[in-house]
Order: sequence, then structure tokens, then C-alpha cells
Amino acid sequence: MPADKKLQERLVEEFGKRYLDRVELPQYFYTSLSRTLRPYQDECFRYFTTFISEPFEGKPMRPHLLFHMATGSGKTLVMAGAMLYLYEQGYRNFLFFVDSTNIVEKTRDNFLNPASDKYLFAKKIEINGKQVEINEVENFQGANPDCINFCLTTIQGLHTISMWAKRTRKRPTGNRRLCVSSKATRRICC
Repeated sequence: MPADKKLQERLVEEFGKRYLDRVELPQYFYTSLSRTLRPYQDECFRYFTTFISEPFEGKPMRPHLLFHMATGSGKTLVMAGAMLYLYEQGYRNFLFFVDSTNIVEKTRDNFLNPASDKYLFAKKIEINGKQVEINEVENFQGANPDCINFCLTTIQGLHTISMWAKRTRKRPTGNRRLCVSSKATRRICC
């Protein structure tokens, strides 16, 4: 498939619009997020889950995904839902980096503060009958393998972490990691 096509176009070409419209999303998209999905978010998740779960010609081995959505359209909720889906796929460690300390605090409220009206998850997060907690960590050494381990930093902090790892030759092992960026590049990388 030509690389110049958008991923959405490539998925429609490969699987067909009817197939994508019939993709059933896991129940936690409706029960473990704090907001009702808008129709375009629902569609985004159908494309996302199809991309992650289905093999197709030209699928990259290490995908870099961009959710290109307007301001106020719910990108952060899409990231929260994507984290739930990827947790189900075996990911446990999520590195979320942003461009300023101010956005770190807003993001912390969105993902980690159930008392905030901006909190993105339901009171109870349940995936396949198992209650899942979100655990804030400073690094992934000793991260809880049953939780969504959420490391939140700035781009500058990410540089500091990577330099420390290089100097000490300590590399995270075990579970796959996911890097998430918001506001700086609006990108989710798997």
C-alpha cells in the first residue's frame, strides 16, 4: 500500500467501511471512562482497535500513531481509552510527556485525580472482569505489573531520565512500554 495514504484510508481500503462500522468495542470503553463517547470518538476507537489487533499489508512493526483532532474534541479521553485497550493487550507502563510543567499538573488531574471534574475514568476501572488501578510512578523500576503505571514528565524531564538511564546503564525490562505525548506533538506512540 502506498505510504502517502492516511492510515484511516488504508484501513478502509484493507477492511472496508462496513467491517469497521461493525467492529464491537470492549465494554470498558463505555463503563470505565467517565464520559459518554461522542460518535467520532467511538469511530476513532474502532479504527484504533482494528489497527492494533488485525494484521494487514504494510502495517509497521513499531507504529507511531497520531490522533489528529481539533482542540476540545476529546483527544485526552481518546488517550485514556487507548490506554485501557493497550492494557488489555499487555502494556502496563505508560510514559506521558508534555511540553510544560503547567500541562503536567492538568494531565495529572485528568488521569490521576478522581476528585477532579476533569478526571477521565469511571470510579471503577474494570477490564475483563478485573478491577484495574492507575498507579503514578517516577520510573518503571518496580512498577506494579497489575496496574496501569503512569509516569508523567515534561520533555525536559524525559531527557533527564534518558540521560540517567544511559549513565547508569539501567534499562526498563519486562513489560512493554508506551510513550504518550500531548500538547507538544499530540501523538501516541506504541
